[in-house]
Amino acid sequence: MEDKLQPFRHPMVTASGIILGFTLRFTQGWASDAFGVNRLFDIEIFISLCICITLSTIVIYRIMTRDYPREEAVMDRYYKKTLKLFILAILMPFIAIFIIVAEKIIFFE
Repeated sequence: MEDKLQPFRHPMVTASGIILGFTLRFTQGWASDAFGVNRLFDIEIFISLCICITLSTIVIYRIMTRDYPREEAVMDRYYKKTLKLFILAILMPFIAIFIIVAEKIIFFE
């Protein structure tokens, strides 16, 4: 049976790998100064990074596995769920940054 995910596999693995690499690199730099003065902000960043790393890893696994349901309707749902996880993984750091900026504007002016 034809692998209908094949056209989507390479771009999604590449994009997920790049996002995961940048996130891990940011985490390495951030961790050395974390949990100092602004503990609340650091906790928000930590949670966001954990979610991003976890979701990116799940997306890479889901798109790379060849053990997924091959029926047309089920395969479409499988890919759509994987795509939603991918989008959420990308959005998590931006959501955390938005929350931190909003908190700084509201509480520190």
